[in-house]
Amino acid sequence: MPAGLIPDEGIGDVLEYILSRSVAGVLPWTLIFFVNDIVPDADTVLADLDEATWSGYTRLTLDRPTWTTPNVLSGCAHSTWGTVPQVWFVTGGPVETIYGYAYVDFTMGVLRFVQRLDDADIAPVEIGGKVSILPAYTLTSAECH
Repeated sequence: MPAGLIPDEGIGDVLEYILSRSVAGVLPWTLIFFVNDIVPDADTVLADLDEATWSGYTRLTLDRPTWTTPNVLSGCAHSTWGTVPQVWFVTGGPVETIYGYAYVDFTMGVLRFVQRLDDADIAPVEIGGKVSILPAYTLTSAECH
């Protein structure tokens, strides 16, 4: 049987349900940066990530109503957390290298999304500098193997 898919007609609603709709008992995810040099894969768990500790860093609560209405195109739905990148100022050490970020459901103690940065973006934080990111999430369907 051929693989099924989520059509454009419904994929935006599915993404809104995941990210932003009010669902009893579902709390917002939290964005964290990780500072260990790993390449996440399907087996990555929260315990595999070493969270950043530089002065000025705080976890970011991704409140559900702040996710944008999904942009749907060719079987993909894409949403961002607001429209302006979030900024953290590096006010002190330790000097750490940010390898990526993750969205964590701390209620359940699990990862909901993890992303390693592009090689060109992996660098140690600089005291007096800043780190910025526009949180995003994309939903698409593909055949599982």
